Amino acid sequence: MNWERIDRSSVAWEGFEEGLADETTTDVRWLREEDPWIVEAKHPATSVSPAHYHPFDVVYLYTGGSVSMAAEPGQVGSARQPTTYRAGDLRFVKAGTVYGPETTGADGSLFYTFTFGGRPSVSYADDAQQAAGRDDLTPPGSDSWWRARWADGPWQEISLPVDGIARPVPGRILSTFGIHAAMIKLEPGEQLASLKHGCESILIPTDGEVSIADEDIYRPDQLRWSATDTRYGPLVAGSAGCELLLLAPYRPVTAQL
Repeated sequence: MNWERIDRSSVAWEGFEEGLADETTTDVRWLREEDPWIVEAKHPATSVSPAHYHPFDVVYLYTGGSVSMAAEPGQVGSARQPTTYRAGDLRFVKAGTVYGPETTGADGSLFYTFTFGGRPSVSYADDAQQAAGRDDLTPPGSDSWWRARWADGPWQEISLPVDGIARPVPGRILSTFGIHAAMIKLEPGEQLASLKHGCESILIPTDGEVSIADEDIYRPDQLRWSATDTRYGPLVAGSAGCELLLLAPYRPVTAQL
């Protein structure tokens, strides 16, 4: 199948045991168990995860609560400072990059992870890795993480490949490094004809709803994965309009005009 509709409310929560430290607790819903792996996860209040890294590139989409990183990659010595993520934040970390420890806030933390390359897992940093701020898998001097805000910010004019023609729509380019990310906004009842991207992509409604021909309605409880060069649409925004997040691992699904 070259596309997949994912309904997170239909998937049960279960414990996650993929290499977690004894003091770390995570519940997950496995939404897609193949590349790209899509997981919804939640941490309890004031839980602590020691400094760690992942074997594959990961994007985090925070939807509830908060989590603070004691240090992000490359923050060593006097540059170390806590970084807090809340609902509406997006974060990318490159494979093998050490960060943390991370501590959840009083309301815990709720988020998606999108893992590109293999099954999600965790490895914990030794003292030397923590001091260096990166693992040997991270090439020296490379960019290794970014953060963006998907929930706020001014709308700009970006283009979408609608029926093979660049059509301008209100949007925000969130990242063009590692994993590409962009927001688009459709007005109430607005229609986009067929879309086709030159890479696999993930579509996530963050507000409102959108219907896609022959596929039913997508709301914030649903996600959509599409294979490379898969045409889909038309897309029609609901009565309140919609805001959509698009993720792509290799090439941008939109381009800034």
